[in-house]
Amino acid sequence: MGKYDPFEHFLNDTPAHLKNVVFSFNQIEQVLGRKLPPNAYNPEGTWWRNTKGRPQAQAWLTVGWKQDIVSWREGWVRFRRQR
Repeated sequence: MGKYDPFEHFLNDTPAHLKNVVFSFNQIEQVLGRKLPPNAYNPEGTWWRNTKGRPQAQAWLTVGWKQDIVSWREGWVRFRRQR
């Protein structure tokens, strides 16, 4: 089991009528059961990009979501359903 699998399963279980979801970084950490890496909090970083092959992005891309907007200052991220 990969470390981002819990978030992948969580997104996969999101009701189909929801096309956008917003999670605080804290909520994602609760789902994962661990802290996000420091780069996830870095506005100059690339951690939240929808880059195939990155384990965190693969978690949301695999189940049909893309990161849409990140607010580092407020500590949240929005995902948009792609299918």
